[in-house]
Amino acid sequence: MRNCNKKNQRGITLLELMVTVAVISIGVVGIFHLIQNTILSASSVRLRITATYLAQEGVELVKNVRSTNWIKEKDSWLSGMLFCSGTHGCEMAYNDSNDGSLREVLSEEDLNYLKINNDGFYGYAAGIETLFKRQIYVEQENIDGVDVAKVTAKVSWQERGDDHQVEVVSVLRNWR
Repeated sequence: MRNCNKKNQRGITLLELMVTVAVISIGVVGIFHLIQNTILSASSVRLRITATYLAQEGVELVKNVRSTNWIKEKDSWLSGMLFCSGTHGCEMAYNDSNDGSLREVLSEEDLNYLKINNDGFYGYAAGIETLFKRQIYVEQENIDGVDVAKVTAKVSWQERGDDHQVEVVSVLRNWR
């Protein structure tokens, strides 16, 4: 029988060293993977929040045109917006014109990227091109004798090869 005296054991064996290095390496790689996923997730959330705000802004743009039509006493409260009911909808941004005119989108290829200017406003005229495209649809309906418009604003973008889309829907009434 071999005598195992603790006085004779000096240091660690090569096997123990290799196991320790492997365990620490697995832990460090796991932490770096977690950090990378957190950063990518934060980026995705930021883009989704921006897209949601841009979609909500699309609905607000239609409300602005509706109010302008009432103030200018135009024939229809949806004057200038009915062509937005087509297959591809229309585009609009606050800084495009003073009267809030819309541009009809004739095809998917005709859809423009939104640009952000130096002041942080989104539009189509000037600025740095973003990842976002916005389509606005306006469908006039009559529900139980009430004249309404269903407004749908869709914002789409591509991130890391995947297509994403946010959609905001609102129903506007002709309360005049």
